[in-house]
Amino acid sequence: MEWDSDIVDLDLIADAMLHARPDLLYYLDVETGSVFETERGEEVPGHFVEIPILAQETLLELAGMFLDEVDDDEICPPLRELLEKGGTLEAFEEALTAADPELALDWFQELDNNALAAAEEWLDSL
Repeated sequence: MEWDSDIVDLDLIADAMLHARPDLLYYLDVETGSVFETERGEEVPGHFVEIPILAQETLLELAGMFLDEVDDDEICPPLRELLEKGGTLEAFEEALTAADPELALDWFQELDNNALAAAEEWLDSL
């Protein structure tokens, strides 16, 4: 299916992919391009397509790749250890923000860019 960038808000889809919760699902209305949020288990019309969630493992892997690009022997080791010990993405982001707020902004931009790319790839697959 061809998607219209004037109708579909790629940022909303990327945000849904990043910030999904266990009790909520996000759908794209393929007729209007709007994003719809519903509680798990609710019925949705046939012209709604469920927006996939970016897996926590994928996001943690991305965090590790981000650290690979950072040249800071003081900040990186504790963050890498946190990831290796099974820390959550939220814990990584909190620790990064506390250690270096400007570097955290770079991380959030990288995360957003990757989510946008994933959203565009998903839309292209429809």
